[in-house]
This record gives sequence, structure tokens and C-alpha cells, in this order.
Amino acid sequence: MKKCLLLLCFLVIFRLSHSQTYSYAFEGQLNTEQMNTLELKCNEHPTIESSKVYYKEDYQKGEIIIRVANRGSIETEEQFNPVTIKSLLLEYQLTPLQYRKLND
Repeated sequence: MKKCLLLLCFLVIFRLSHSQTYSYAFEGQLNTEQMNTLELKCNEHPTIESSKVYYKEDYQKGEIIIRVANRGSIETEEQFNPVTIKSLLLEYQLTPLQYRKLND
């Protein structure tokens, strides 16, 4: 019984401490400087642990991979909102395509 309780506590703590990863696909023209700036602006958001922009110049399509901290590990009460990323994409005259969660 103690082992089951200990395992359950471990799983709850692990679940609260790991981050979630999302992907936001987009299309449009983006040069290297804009790509780097877009990545930096994403990383400025307090709930985003890290982000990476991938872009295929031939197809003029790309995606942003966003790692978001869970609420338990964030010092502020602000939550991640994908509208923030969408507004950044629109700021660069990019067309937002698909937003999806990559892990549970």
C-alpha cells in the first residue's frame, strides 16, 4: 500500500513539473533576420520556456515549436495563450495555419 501511495505521489509531482510542447504552422515570406527576431519575441513571453522557428524557404512554410512551462513552475499567474503567437505571426505578415499540442 505504501509503495502504491508513493508511486502515485511521484506521478502527480512528475505531471506537474514537466512542460508542454506545441506547434504553430504558418506560411509566408520570412528572412533569416525576421526568423531570429520572431524566435526571440516568442521567448520573451513569461510562460514560454523556449521556442524554435523552422522555415522551408522553397515552400515558404514553417512552424514554431513552443515549450510552455506548467502553471506550477511559473512565478506569475499568467497562462500561455496561442493568440499571442498568432498575433506575432500576423505582425510579420505570415498566415497562421495549424496550432496543435505535440505531447500530453
